[in-house]
Amino acid sequence: LGSLTGLGFWIVAAYTRSNGILFAGYWLLFGTGRVLQHRGARQTMATALFYLAAATLMFVPMIHYNQLTIRTLCEQGDEAAALPAWCGKSDSSDFHLYSYVQRKYWNVGFLRYFEWKQIPNFILAAPILALSWAGSLAWIWHSWIKCSLEHLDNSNASKQEVSKTHWIFQ
Repeated sequence: LGSLTGLGFWIVAAYTRSNGILFAGYWLLFGTGRVLQHRGARQTMATALFYLAAATLMFVPMIHYNQLTIRTLCEQGDEAAALPAWCGKSDSSDFHLYSYVQRKYWNVGFLRYFEWKQIPNFILAAPILALSWAGSLAWIWHSWIKCSLEHLDNSNASKQEVSKTHWIFQ
């Protein structure tokens, strides 16, 4: 019941932000940990299917907004002259309105930020990025060593596998 309540809150949260689909990663990460903890095949399969379905449900808000916008703005009937330019593109199944708006009006897209005029911003960000990478690598190294040493104690074997899986996904 707690997982279903949490899933409901996460879906509502995904309705408030366009990047809410990233929440699916948390469900997959948590689900992977839970699957690694189970021993029985039936319980493992049920757990895996639940968390896979939960991750899939995180896409519902994005799909809903896309379809609602297309239906509202492109299927107006007699006002064909006032249709937005992107309405003709909305017929294909791979059209996403939010991506279109980002690309057209905000110049946002994969690797579009990397321009010569952004070099000063990268120089300003370099120290904190280097510290973040160094800290992350140190944490991964020490976590791996800790898990490897604890692995010698077989009583905590499943906990170490969950811990290793956790940092691999991060």
